[in-house]
Order: sequence, then C-alpha cells, then structure tokens
Amino acid sequence: MVNVEDFQILFGADEIVTYESSKGKYRYYCKNYHSQIYHIKDDMPDKVTLKLETIDRCEQDLTLLERKHIHNSQKFPWLE
Repeated sequence: MVNVEDFQILFGADEIVTYESSKGKYRYYCKNYHSQIYHIKDDMPDKVTLKLETIDRCEQDLTLLERKHIHNSQKFPWLE
C-alpha cells in the first residue's frame, strides 16, 4: 500500500480500465491482459493498494517498511 501522492504511472495509462468491484472499491486493470494493477477504496482515499507483481522498478528499500498481516482471520497460525 502506498500513499496516493507517491504513486505514479510512468507509461501505459491509456491501457488501464476501471471496474467498481464492490461499493466504493475501484480496481484498475490492463485492458489488454486483464491483469489487475492496483485498487483504490473510497474509505481510504489517500492510499493505493498495488499488486506487487506489476512493479518493474522500485527505488525504495522495501525492507525498511512495516510488515503486517492484512487478512488475520485467514492467517495460518504457524506462519509469521
């Protein structure tokens, strides 16, 4: 998850289509390959949830970011 002000699409923006998958949740897809790139939710307007497999280049050291579980109810008890 990244801040909206830190998010930028460098190329291919015209290839992205939007779908409201549920009320207030907007998924952004590549219209050619149908792969989801990111989503934005109305209740978190300052955040963008990226699908990590879509990142070609990252200039930030990701080991410095906070790690947390986001689906605790589905977490395996032995997995940390």
